[in-house]
Amino acid sequence: MHEWFCGPTAFHCLRTPPQVKSLYPLFPDIGFPAGRRQVKHDYDGSTGWANVLGPLPLHAIVRDPSLRRPSLVVKPRVWTGDLPAGAFYDDEDLGITYASPAFTVFTMASQLSITQMIMAMYELTGSWSIYRPNREIQIQIDHMENTRLAWVGGWQQVRTTRGLATSLWKRGPLITTHELLAFARGISGMRNAQKYLRAAARVQGNTASPLEARLSMLLSLPPREGGEGFPPFFANYRIAYSHTAATLAGKHTCYADIFFPATETHPAIDVECHGHSVHDGDAQGGVDANRSLALQHMGIEVIHVTHEQLTDIDRFEAFCDHLAARLRFKRRSKTEAMLNRRDTLRSELFGSWETLGGGLAVT
Repeated sequence: MHEWFCGPTAFHCLRTPPQVKSLYPLFPDIGFPAGRRQVKHDYDGSTGWANVLGPLPLHAIVRDPSLRRPSLVVKPRVWTGDLPAGAFYDDEDLGITYASPAFTVFTMASQLSITQMIMAMYELTGSWSIYRPNREIQIQIDHMENTRLAWVGGWQQVRTTRGLATSLWKRGPLITTHELLAFARGISGMRNAQKYLRAAARVQGNTASPLEARLSMLLSLPPREGGEGFPPFFANYRIAYSHTAATLAGKHTCYADIFFPATETHPAIDVECHGHSVHDGDAQGGVDANRSLALQHMGIEVIHVTHEQLTDIDRFEAFCDHLAARLRFKRRSKTEAMLNRRDTLRSELFGSWETLGGGLAVT
């Protein structure tokens, strides 16, 4: 059989930085018993295949119904019809084929809730990824960094102000929101196609961190789905400074995390998310102050929100009241059903993003 990995296996592979993939040989041919035994033998351990493909069994598309029997190594999914255009691409370094970002989410639709599908889409369309190396892999990544061989393919591990490695990686988006929606046309009529389309329609745009993705979902989803239903906004919106603003900021452009364009009733508003990894420290505080002053000079109001203000429901309610007042937006009163859905949404959003899709959580 040819390894056409899909679902959680493909999602884990899409999350794995090229730096990690470069440490591995060609994947064994699991079309034969010897190959499956080799994978099982190599799977456990500090540098086993679980670091690239996630936990066993591996999810794979098979074209021959005779290969539908699952094993400890492979969980096959028979697909006898035509595959959507652009459903797979090859990884020549590993010798495997795995699903494209859009097809990966589609093949996880039966396993994920709508909220989880939207979360996965935000990660794939965002300029970030979640991957936590184990201790042995991290040592090799650190060595690559020290020898200036890191950042293959534009991937860069985010570190705290103390230099500690995190599970957050910066990289270019793997797919655009437009491509997500375009893919939906190719799967029209298939099982879970409507669920996929509903999720894709909820993605507001390219975010730069999981915190921004969480805030985007909390603000944009309608109250019947647990969100606040705020007016449309742009995520990771590019702003070109005026001459004076550029002098104040020391830069020519910036990117607003959440940007509400100006209307006749309110000014433009930039909502900035502050997480611990990249915003702590005196130096970053000075950058943020300069940036805020530059934007305010241009008539753009800046509102800062922290991780703690998002996770604490009372503080989040106070933040939403403030934002709604600045936007001249009337928040809807929530029914008991809406409040229950809100709690469910927050439970999913603030759970472990690392294990989204059934991935490994490495401590």
